[in-house]
Amino acid sequence: MEKGERYLLILLFIITLLPAEAFCTEANLRCSSFLSPLLLNRPGPHPDGKKKCLADGGRIATEQLPNGQKIYVCELESCYTGDDGEVCQMHRCDLERYYNGTCVEPLPPSPPYNPDNTVASYFHEKVVEIMENIYNTGYAHNADNNFSLIPDYTELQTTVPGTTEFNLFLDCSGFVGYYVIQGLADMLYQDASPSNYYCQDRPLAADFADLIGNAPEVDAAHPAATMEDLIAGEVCWGQVKHVQNIRHGDVIVYKHPQHIGKKSDTPCHDGRFVYEVTGNTGHILFAHGTPVLSNHCKANVLSCGEHADFTFGDWQYVVEVADSTTSQHTDDTRKVNAEIGVDESDYHGHKYHAWTAGADKVLERCADGSYHRHCILYGTVPVEGIEINTIHEDHPTGIGVGKMYISQDRKSFRSSYTSVNTCSKEKLIDCADFKGEVVNGDEIVFIGRPIHCTP
Repeated sequence: MEKGERYLLILLFIITLLPAEAFCTEANLRCSSFLSPLLLNRPGPHPDGKKKCLADGGRIATEQLPNGQKIYVCELESCYTGDDGEVCQMHRCDLERYYNGTCVEPLPPSPPYNPDNTVASYFHEKVVEIMENIYNTGYAHNADNNFSLIPDYTELQTTVPGTTEFNLFLDCSGFVGYYVIQGLADMLYQDASPSNYYCQDRPLAADFADLIGNAPEVDAAHPAATMEDLIAGEVCWGQVKHVQNIRHGDVIVYKHPQHIGKKSDTPCHDGRFVYEVTGNTGHILFAHGTPVLSNHCKANVLSCGEHADFTFGDWQYVVEVADSTTSQHTDDTRKVNAEIGVDESDYHGHKYHAWTAGADKVLERCADGSYHRHCILYGTVPVEGIEINTIHEDHPTGIGVGKMYISQDRKSFRSSYTSVNTCSKEKLIDCADFKGEVVNGDEIVFIGRPIHCTP
């Protein structure tokens, strides 16, 4: 081989190690001279995917797979201060799949529900009845006793499926605890009262988390409570230790440790001391299905990636849940109405209105039983004003059903497959609420189920 030929081969070898962008224009990857065949044989960013990603406000990043292959992904992130703290959404997706819209994990339906005689099933069947007959809902705290409940929780045991319309404005603990649990099994509600986090009797999410976190494990010695146990007053809280054992009607609750401080030095009016709280103490939900092991989301990963199977960690479980919230879950029934008078929220074909706060954060219950921002515009008068408690004007709020992810060790969660809870955008790793996980590795997600017990 001639000396000149050797130099040419060495040059060509070096060139193949360089990125195509070093020689090609970003816009169309047109390359000059004899180098273009060599460079174009090496995979570059999917041009349409790249264009769509940049147009959507994302950026192009690379990931290297364990086999050494480099892939191009679209990385999108947005952060906002939500009602449960700052929430960052980060999405990393292979450019071709991002362009084709196939990044989202197809979630299988929950296995069929088999009703039984347990108290948990009693809760679930009532929640289904509410969802099938709800017409107006929104997220409202109990400030000044402003819960608007039609029907009232005291009527819940006597409602007849298909004949009662539900119009409920509650926050998460208001829906799960104050309304459903108190309405159906007051003994279990009183076990969490009064609150250790506010000077009020009504228990909050953290109160249920503390109660369930210290309850005995549901097992052969502590079986699920039956309706006969409830009638006899022989029922208390048990704890389900393993996420895969979640069943319909179980209570799922998690805490926000970063919002909870030390015990206050100032006593409540009844002499008890409560913790100092700077935000929502947590969130509480009903399991509306049984869990399925995800193939898209892992614990301790910023986002549910295209190549999550190449990362370390255990797959998270995804489970359908029912709650009252200001932030939608994956596959959520709560939707923003595109036009006035057309209800978009949809539970298995039943349409209802999940109210946004709007600019005024208030709506009215009218004398004719309807709900509007201003009753007078519809030829009626208001009988009650309802405040929607969220800082976001355009989030559909209130009661609905969606899917959330829970890690197998119950140390982390995500409300949707791209959501990551953080304390600040700049400080991810050291944040005490990194992806809903506390730094010391404590379990923060608790699963409660009524069990048989003797008072």
